[in-house]
Amino acid sequence: MIAALGLCLFLPMLGSFGLWDPHEVKIADLAKEVAAAPALTPKAASARPQWLVVAGFKAFGIGEFGGRLPIALTAILALLACFYVGEGLLRRRAALLGTLALCTAPAFFLGARQLTTNVLSVLAMILAVGGLATAAWPKPGAGKAGRAIDLMVGLLGLLLGFFASGLMIGVAVPLTALAVALLAAGGAAGASAASLVAAATAWGVVIWAWNRGLSSPGHPAEYSAILAGTARLSSHQVDLVSVLKDIGFGIFPWAVLLPFAFARAVAVEERPAPTDGPAPGNDFARERFARVLLLAWLVMSYLGATLQAASVADVAFAGIGALALLAGWFLDEMLDEPARMPFAALGVFLGAAVLAHDFFLMPEKWAGAHVVEAIKWPSPLTITPYVLLGLGLVWGGLAAAGLAARPRAGLLGRASLLWLSMGAALVAAVVSTFWITPDVSKHLSYKNLFSAYKSLGGADGELCQYRVPGHGANYYNSGKVTEVGALPQLFDFLAKSSRVFCIVGADELAPIDQHAKSQPSGGEAKPLYYVVDDSNAHFLLVSNRLGANEQDKNALKRNIVRDLPRPPQYAIHADFEGKVELVGYDLPPQLTRGGKFKVTFYYKVNAAVGGAYKVFVHFDGSGTRFNGDHVPLDGRFPTNYWVPGFYIIDEHEMEPDRATAPSGNYKIYTGFWAGDQRLKVVTGNHDGENRVIVGSVQVK
Repeated sequence: MIAALGLCLFLPMLGSFGLWDPHEVKIADLAKEVAAAPALTPKAASARPQWLVVAGFKAFGIGEFGGRLPIALTAILALLACFYVGEGLLRRRAALLGTLALCTAPAFFLGARQLTTNVLSVLAMILAVGGLATAAWPKPGAGKAGRAIDLMVGLLGLLLGFFASGLMIGVAVPLTALAVALLAAGGAAGASAASLVAAATAWGVVIWAWNRGLSSPGHPAEYSAILAGTARLSSHQVDLVSVLKDIGFGIFPWAVLLPFAFARAVAVEERPAPTDGPAPGNDFARERFARVLLLAWLVMSYLGATLQAASVADVAFAGIGALALLAGWFLDEMLDEPARMPFAALGVFLGAAVLAHDFFLMPEKWAGAHVVEAIKWPSPLTITPYVLLGLGLVWGGLAAAGLAARPRAGLLGRASLLWLSMGAALVAAVVSTFWITPDVSKHLSYKNLFSAYKSLGGADGELCQYRVPGHGANYYNSGKVTEVGALPQLFDFLAKSSRVFCIVGADELAPIDQHAKSQPSGGEAKPLYYVVDDSNAHFLLVSNRLGANEQDKNALKRNIVRDLPRPPQYAIHADFEGKVELVGYDLPPQLTRGGKFKVTFYYKVNAAVGGAYKVFVHFDGSGTRFNGDHVPLDGRFPTNYWVPGFYIIDEHEMEPDRATAPSGNYKIYTGFWAGDQRLKVVTGNHDGENRVIVGSVQVK
């Protein structure tokens, strides 16, 4: 069942969405170089190649499917390993619940389908801790052959861990967790001594490498197999919060159970009669060992990740397996707990609500839980945050209801509700895998722009890139792509007599438009540029001419004009230092609290503004204010790009808050500010504080 679930969740549509640029592309570039080279190159030796990607490129070809397939298969092995370890240490039901928790953790199931992953590190640590633990404290009745197999599994995990995540995380952390658990639970003297010596030796090497790599200012930055990353020479600063945040976001919702599972594991003294068969040997001492092992594994993984984050430039939490199995053990305990758990229920719901709200405000924390660098959330995806909020609240409600319910049969019994919460987590994983990730990928990869380029007849024409990070073109275009580094070069390229195309960053549209309008020729660009595809929030496809039935999709051209297409609803004249003139505005005659409205300002640019000023809009009522401070044109066209001789039509959406904006008459003020400075109002009706008095409006 677990293997089938992994196959269904991790394998379908692996190659259907493009490589995230620059996140996946950086890994793919290095893996491609290593795969093509007969020997390890200096560049590859100075970084951490993703060996699963290298193997996939060699076996299945360079591309999304080839690089991602070995990762997906490794993730399935990690699920099976998690169940193997859980069944060896806990009850079978706890092992199943823990495996499902691992499968539905965003950092795991998202990383199982992309090059930005640490599934090999997760697999290695699960095998190392589980194999060595079951060998050091075997189940009653386990023979020598079984112990030998477990020991081999543990040693294999240490070997994989060293190559995947370095000596500190892959070897020292699991050995220390095992030593702590054996000593605390009273394990066999020989096993305890051996694990303690091995852990001390591993940490000795780590400390030596730490001092050698980070305390020598003249030491060149290079990849360290001991620390699993490129040494950060500037500081040793340890941040205890950042890794904790990564755990909370990356392993939601199961991280919500962590405080209660931790408290339960420390406090419980005996287990109720099992309902799904006897616990392994019904040995309470061994059961206590398993609990202490999970806690030590989790704590040491956290401390190791914190030290790694302070010493190297790249880090990903590899102890997901410990948290997943701890969550599975806690849920298994709750299924047999005769008492209701109202305090835990309240805490779980509040924790789920807080994190779900964080995902609503920062959906990139969910979609990018598997990447080290933060992703830039695509602004068009406005529904996704509500979906994440809803899924988080549903899970929190079901899990809390299950903990608060009586352990009885029926749909409203504890078992049904807790299993339903597991189903809700699985639904969230499916939605993220097959809907959210492809939608985000349309904007974090420019694969779709190459498809548009070919469909517009550009396959035989020239293509350039202007300030586009990464090398995604190498994976989607068989022809030559010209790299352009400056605006004059871009417009020289667009000046060619044949039709040409260029991929540009969406953030570069403002300087491109400024450069075009600043050229002599009556303010028109020579050559003209047109946006022929704007489906990607981060990248645009532009061309020097429009084809048949094509439209210019340049969002700026409607708002930056030579002549106003219509007079403003209300005329006004205010001059800001002779640079910008406010000539009018549009506003509904009446506003409603809690209702959105649009205010539009019409500016005439008379001289270069000379700085990036924001527009402030103050609606001042009786003892209250609501404002609409913003960068013009929704942030797309800051004032430092404004060109004399043009009108700027700045539309901005606002909403009077029901709680803080009472009904009444409001005076409207506006102006330009940057830091603690404002552009001076030299003519027009103003209040003496460089705020233009626009007018007034009634708010109901």
